[in-house]
Amino acid sequence: MLKTVMIMRFFVVKSLFYLGSIFMLAIVSILFTGLITFSILPPFVQPEASLIYGNDGTIIAKIFAENRESISYNQVAPDLVAAIIATEDARFYSHRGIDFIGLLRAIIENIRTRRFAQGASSITQQLARNLYNLPMEKTIRRKLQEAWLAILLERHFSKEEILERYLNEIYLGHGTYGVEAASQLYFTKPASDLNLAEASMLAGIIRGPEIYSPRVNFERAKTRQSWVLERMVTVGAINREQADQAKDAQLTIAATPTKQTGGGYLRDIVQKTLGERLEDGATMLATAGLKIHTSIDPQAQAAAEAAAARIPVTRTDARGTPQPQIALVAIDPQTGEVRAWVGGRGTATPQFNRVVDAVRSPGSAFKPFLYITALEQGLTAAMQIECEPTTFALSTGTEWTPSDFGTKYHERPLSLREAVVLSCNVVAARLIDQLSPQAVVNTARRLGIQTPLNPVLSLALGTSETTALNMAIAFTPLANGGRTITQNVGNPILRVEDKQGRVLFETKPLLIPGALDPRVAYIMTDILRDVLTPPGTGQRASTIFPRPAAGKTGTSEDYRDAWFVGYSPTLVCAVYVGDDENLPLGGTGGGLATPVWAEFMRDAHAGLPLQNFVRPVGLDDATICQSSLLLARAECPAELRRTEIFMPGTTPTEDCSVHAPIPLFPWPWNWFRNDQETP
Repeated sequence: MLKTVMIMRFFVVKSLFYLGSIFMLAIVSILFTGLITFSILPPFVQPEASLIYGNDGTIIAKIFAENRESISYNQVAPDLVAAIIATEDARFYSHRGIDFIGLLRAIIENIRTRRFAQGASSITQQLARNLYNLPMEKTIRRKLQEAWLAILLERHFSKEEILERYLNEIYLGHGTYGVEAASQLYFTKPASDLNLAEASMLAGIIRGPEIYSPRVNFERAKTRQSWVLERMVTVGAINREQADQAKDAQLTIAATPTKQTGGGYLRDIVQKTLGERLEDGATMLATAGLKIHTSIDPQAQAAAEAAAARIPVTRTDARGTPQPQIALVAIDPQTGEVRAWVGGRGTATPQFNRVVDAVRSPGSAFKPFLYITALEQGLTAAMQIECEPTTFALSTGTEWTPSDFGTKYHERPLSLREAVVLSCNVVAARLIDQLSPQAVVNTARRLGIQTPLNPVLSLALGTSETTALNMAIAFTPLANGGRTITQNVGNPILRVEDKQGRVLFETKPLLIPGALDPRVAYIMTDILRDVLTPPGTGQRASTIFPRPAAGKTGTSEDYRDAWFVGYSPTLVCAVYVGDDENLPLGGTGGGLATPVWAEFMRDAHAGLPLQNFVRPVGLDDATICQSSLLLARAECPAELRRTEIFMPGTTPTEDCSVHAPIPLFPWPWNWFRNDQETP
């Protein structure tokens, strides 16, 4: 009995001390408003999520220390405001920061239960606690700090301003702060559009986000919603009929999102760019509510992620990352803007962004730069080179004997067009030997390859390593008539604004003509279109993506890297597939990368009008005989006749010398015949 009395005395004394302290604090605040200790509100920062927008204006990702989207008081549904006030602080508009009636009620309840079972924090006190990150334990010291700050907040801000900050500050579960972000999380709609049923459920979460979240326990959340609605009836915010209708209303809770657009790779690009462009950019990105506008096309990005996910997983490495991994990047050749970016898949770490960090051998996907060089030097697509065993003496004192897939040879002359379509290594090696490796390096550099290139004969087979982004950039002039990308190359960020809409920096890619003759680009494109049809190495693409397109497969030595780089008139895409530990894949570019490319292109082009490559003026067509490489005669067999495209000055002018017509000789008895008529 004595122990019980002692406990009750302790709670009474402690509660009366707390209440008295609050009264004294209020009196001092009123009487001594001129004192700086009580008149100056300590500064506070309300962290806000930065939003990343796609090229259609939709939000595709967020970066935040706290997932928050600040909105104004007028952007909150009135039902939500009423529900929160009824639930958290019914006398909000009548007190000056501290609800003494509620405080007294809480003291009585705490004495009755012999513990701090009930709090009495007003909305203003809750805001003070959250803004200034006060400790959560229920101590007299914290309560005094909270009350003092609440009084200062009431002196500095109007009730509407306090409520606006509170609505943007409160934690509502699952890493979400503020009613706007929570409304999007639970109902996929802005806070302004919430109805009474949704608003009452959201208001009920505030007291215990991990307990009353409808994603955690929907039935418990419904029970809490009913309590909120009853409170609203009690305080006169709604009537009984409205409450009953809201209780019976069907609620649809949004599914938990699996990931944000672009995984962590797009956010990684944003973080690196802002860290370089803005002072303290990383902190601003996490807390300042920046608006990052990008060139990413949400439809293309979704198509890229879906295509990448279809690659079969052959193993999982020690870090839990599925292998093989992938890099996919797509560029609009008409603007130079990045439309899609996949730097990996599964649980792959964003810090290793394979679009830019995976420097690998592109294999035969590099060969177009060789054949562009040949066309620029006056060779034609019809020119033939023998595919047969050939050994080259290297400057290192060693020898090199290239061979085709499976160490085979075609054992016949191949036109340059055929050599590209069949991806003949021997013809490529003999051609670079004729042109010079440095000339091919210069071409690749001019078109956009920035990684180191070794000017050796094997460069023709793609032995110098590069990245998917470099390949996509360098193929872009083929798709747009010879224009290269300058300024903001390969970066999807176009504009960054602060939360007030002020532009912090803005940049766009520029396309500069002159890197490649449009006629050469068109001839090379016409050759690469054949790669996508039988017997081309990329023939699988045309069955999946039957639109006008061109491209080139690539497979590195020992099948360690698989590539396909291709384009339509509206999109250039590079796909790389490889194991992070450089293990053999057991497949080729045509078998692994080409289907990914084709599936992405198919889905990314869905709904777009059909476009064809525009032929520039100044090209000649001629039907030649592949035996003589001269103009075909009527006598040339159909299987040897081919219509080829030529640059001016390279078109054959003589008729086929192999299939010349047989001269007609008169029969002997006609030698003495007089064919002249006598009059």
